[in-house]
Amino acid sequence: MEALKKPNNIKIHFIIGSGRSGTTLLSYILNNHENCVSTPETKHLLFFYKKYHAISKVNQKLIDDLKHYFSIMLQSEGVVDYQKYLKIEPYFKLGEKITYFELCCKIYLAFANQKDLNKVTCIIDKNPSYTIQVDKLNGILPDAKYLCLIRDYRGFVLSNIESPEPYAKHLPIQYHSLVWVFYNKLIFDIKKKYGDKIMVLSYEELVSNKEKALLDICNFFNLKYTTDLFNYQDKIYLEKEPTQKDERLLSKRNTLEKPINANRLDAWKGVFTSFQLKTIEFWCSKIGTNFNYKTTIKVNLFESIAILFISFPYYIRVWAYFKLKSTKLFVLSNEVRKAKYFNSINKK
Repeated sequence: MEALKKPNNIKIHFIIGSGRSGTTLLSYILNNHENCVSTPETKHLLFFYKKYHAISKVNQKLIDDLKHYFSIMLQSEGVVDYQKYLKIEPYFKLGEKITYFELCCKIYLAFANQKDLNKVTCIIDKNPSYTIQVDKLNGILPDAKYLCLIRDYRGFVLSNIESPEPYAKHLPIQYHSLVWVFYNKLIFDIKKKYGDKIMVLSYEELVSNKEKALLDICNFFNLKYTTDLFNYQDKIYLEKEPTQKDERLLSKRNTLEKPINANRLDAWKGVFTSFQLKTIEFWCSKIGTNFNYKTTIKVNLFESIAILFISFPYYIRVWAYFKLKSTKLFVLSNEVRKAKYFNSINKK
């Protein structure tokens, strides 16, 4: 993978790790920093790399491809609030000279929310799906750093099954447990492989000791720490249409507008049945010990066999996604699915 040529004053780093581990919260906090632009999950850096990595000037095909891509992305819940910033025409002039790095930065900086762009030295791309793509990203951006968010696997599963997302809450505990395993096994391996380029932070640390956690994050990304970062709610530019019908988006907005707190860290206790908790522990406890999460219940041989049998189809599904490592497949399968969901609620 060829490294991108880029100016020294701009660095691109990444927030990765499974969804529902605090990645969105952290992205909004960091986007409150005057020297940083932290973006939602646009995925354009890898999506267009193969086709446009050698680009030298803007052509009509590029403009058309960007318009089509963002017409899909803007219907997903992660980006819909930013639609007034994603107007392709003001940022790209036909025939202008441009490198792929500059192209990507222009899209990232469209999310700057009226910041002084002369002060921006750091772009942080929040993308859970990029956890699978670290080797590829490292080849493109060798000086990039990666902040990996993890979360107690029991809290992760509970957060998913309580989610108002129709494509998440109806999936079984086996599926969410396996997603946690695959993501966090990757994080463990990435940390061993890339060492100091990787910072692993737990959701529990972020909400329980936010000042220290954010100080460590700022040091990691070479940003000046300030307590003003926690006033991110004042600068959330969310469109609040009275006609907005999406329960997931409204839930996200309500959560982001509340102060950081640790009230729900143990919310999973007493929620799961014994077999549900054993299913979660069966899949997650081994990897969980690598991150100091303690097992709460033992699973006997017969229960293990039953869990394996029930979980098999979900294992194949999750394994295939992680094995394929395709950004384009992720966009097509995930974002288009969300777009269809948005279209369906808008017709109601």
